Amino acid sequence: MLLMGEPELLDRKLFENPQISSVLDSLMDGYSTFDDNWCLTFASPNCRRLFSFTDDHIGQNLWQQFPLLAKTRFQTQARQAVAQKEPISFEGKGPHTGRWLKSYLQPCQNGAIIFCRDITERVEARNELLRFVAILEATTDFVCIADSQGKPTYLNQ
Repeated sequence: MLLMGEPELLDRKLFENPQISSVLDSLMDGYSTFDDNWCLTFASPNCRRLFSFTDDHIGQNLWQQFPLLAKTRFQTQARQAVAQKEPISFEGKGPHTGRWLKSYLQPCQNGAIIFCRDITERVEARNELLRFVAILEATTDFVCIADSQGKPTYLNQ
């Protein structure tokens, strides 16, 4: 979910509205808001679970609280997106969570809103499939996978 529109018109206070936050909390995504100094101003329940955020993290600088995150491509891209007021999306393995995340950053008039989706299961399933295909392609044995009518759907080299 990426909210488009004029970044200066999208205010993070929108996400603190009880009706809107109730709907967003029903989604599996976590979302958080940050001020101009990258201090956490709000974290949804799913975001708190995903990143182990507590009330102590509110008001704290993201890069200081999570120094491993500050050494990633995410920091460079996030800062650039906010400076240019351009939304971005990216995938990566969180250095603190060890989970694969699909993240969307939307700059707003006084900071940024970040949505994160845990895609660990999907990435691990894809990686397992790639390992399986590599094994099938590396074997010198004949391997054929056929559909229920006997028509081959896969033949290795």
